[in-house]
Amino acid sequence: MLEVKETFYLNGKELQIISASFHYFRTVPEYWRDRLEKLKNMGCNTIETYIPWNCSFFCDIRRTMEGKRL
Repeated sequence: MLEVKETFYLNGKELQIISASFHYFRTVPEYWRDRLEKLKNMGCNTIETYIPWNCSFFCDIRRTMEGKRL
């Protein structure tokens, strides 16, 4: 259970959140695992991302129809 007081606690233990941002749509899928592992090795325990709604839906349709990544 996550509690928020003056600091973060996870299962009763203090947790320092170390976050990084990862823009998956700017990285080819073949590199996702590598990049996330590098962030973990740097000490990150949280990943922040956002979904570019102006592209995701249409990119997925095109990728499916054309069989390639845009």
